[in-house]
Amino acid sequence: SSTAVPWPLPGNDRERLRRECYYIYDEQVNSGKRFQKVFIRGTCMIEDVIENALVAKVWDEELGCHLHHGFRRRAAKVLDSLEPLLDLEAEISLSGHSLGGAVATIVGMRLHTRGYNVREVVSFGAPKVTDRAGAEGCSFSDRVLRVADVRDPVPLLPFGFCTPFSGPFVQLGAQVLLLPPSGEQQRPEFSYLGPEAAALPWVSSFFLHALGLPLVRSNAPGRASPGWFSSHRMWSYRRLLEPFVEAPDKAERVPFSRRHQRRRGGSAAIPTSDSSDQFSAMGGSRPAAAELRYLWLLSLAP
Repeated sequence: SSTAVPWPLPGNDRERLRRECYYIYDEQVNSGKRFQKVFIRGTCMIEDVIENALVAKVWDEELGCHLHHGFRRRAAKVLDSLEPLLDLEAEISLSGHSLGGAVATIVGMRLHTRGYNVREVVSFGAPKVTDRAGAEGCSFSDRVLRVADVRDPVPLLPFGFCTPFSGPFVQLGAQVLLLPPSGEQQRPEFSYLGPEAAALPWVSSFFLHALGLPLVRSNAPGRASPGWFSSHRMWSYRRLLEPFVEAPDKAERVPFSRRHQRRRGGSAAIPTSDSSDQFSAMGGSRPAAAELRYLWLLSLAP
C-alpha cells in the first residue's frame, strides 16, 4: 500500500513499532520438519534514523569482521529477543527492507555462526553492512540475496570509510537489480550479480550510479522516475515485483553494464547474454566504458 504514514508518529504507534520491530512465522509440516521465517521492518522512527547514521565501523569478534556500528547495535537488540524463539533444528529464513534488510543480514550471519540452519536472507533496498575484507572472508555470502531497485540509492550506502587492510563498505551476497518495465507489454527486466561480482568497487559505488538519479519524482519524457525517496519505499518494490509474479516467463535478464539504457528510457533491444564476456562468469557483464573512465574516483569515493 502507498498510504502515507504520519510523521512524527503518534505516541501509541511509536510504542507499537518499538515493540514490533520484527515478525516471526512458525510452521511445522506433517513430516515433522519445522520452518521459521523472520521479517524485520525498516526505518520508520527517529531511533531508526539514528541507527542508520552510526556509520563508523566496529570490529565484531564473533564474526571476525568489521560491521556498520548502527546496524550491529540494532541486530544485537533484535537477536536478544528473537533467539529464544528459534529452533536449532528448524530451517530459518530472514527478510527485511532497508534497515531491516541490513539487520536481517547480520542476524543471519550470527545465527549461522551459532549453528542454526539458516537457509537464506533476502533483503529489499538494504544498505551495506560490512567492508571488503568482511565480504571476501564471509562463507555466509552465498545465502544472501539483495533485491534492489536500480533507481534506489540506499543499497549503495554507506560510501567511503575505507579502513586500511579491510577496504570500504561493499555489498554482501548476490544481487538482483530490478529495472523499470519497458516496451509496449511492460516486460519485467532485471540484472543479476553473483556475490563476487556484486562486491566489486565499480558495481557498488554510490558516486558512479546514484548521483545521476533525481531526488524527487520526474515525469520528463523518456526519463520518468519516482525519485530517490519514493523508489526506496517498500510499496515501490512491491510494484516492481508484481510483474515478475504475474508473468515470470516474460522476465528478461539484462547485462549489468547495459542497464542504464533502460533506466534512462532507451528502447533498443538488449541481448541477455554475451559468450565473449569474461565477467559473466561472476553473474554480471563487463564494465561499461563510462564506468571504466571513472574508476579513478573509487580511491576517493568508493
